[in-house]
Amino acid sequence: MQPVFVISQNGTKLMPTPRFRHVRHLLKDNLAKIVTYHLFTIQLPMKVQNMCKI
Repeated sequence: MQPVFVISQNGTKLMPTPRFRHVRHLLKDNLAKIVTYHLFTIQLPMKVQNMCKI
């Protein structure tokens, strides 16, 4: 399985996550949006703190 790549509100790359269930809930609740499907990437529209940047 490939990880889900995550981008912050301002476009900074964050740590990829293998937590597909959590990502699915974020998308369902409109707390994230899909940026690309090829390398599945989501963007978080909220401010994120204490996350690892790559």
